[in-house]
Amino acid sequence: MIAIDTNVLVRVVVDDPDAPDQCQQARELLLTQGSAWITQIVLIETVWVLESAYGLSKAEIVNVLERICENPALEIEAMTRLIRPWRSTVAIILTLLMP
Repeated sequence: MIAIDTNVLVRVVVDDPDAPDQCQQARELLLTQGSAWITQIVLIETVWVLESAYGLSKAEIVNVLERICENPALEIEAMTRLIRPWRSTVAIILTLLMP
């Protein structure tokens, strides 16, 4: 298992037309490694990047976070403490980080 940073996670979940090679490389990295560790700060930074750099709405970000958390190949730091209950936690994160 490898640990991935915000840049890699964002490249995995976003089809960035300005960086198609980086997106493909990030996805291939996860496929070849089989699993990845994601820290809580990486999730929080990912929310910020998705909103500020890519202009995703709160609903779109919630969808991305749900897909990340439901992916069996991705292990989230302190998942049971972070996601209890899931929707309330996401709402709090989004309220704090987004206008």
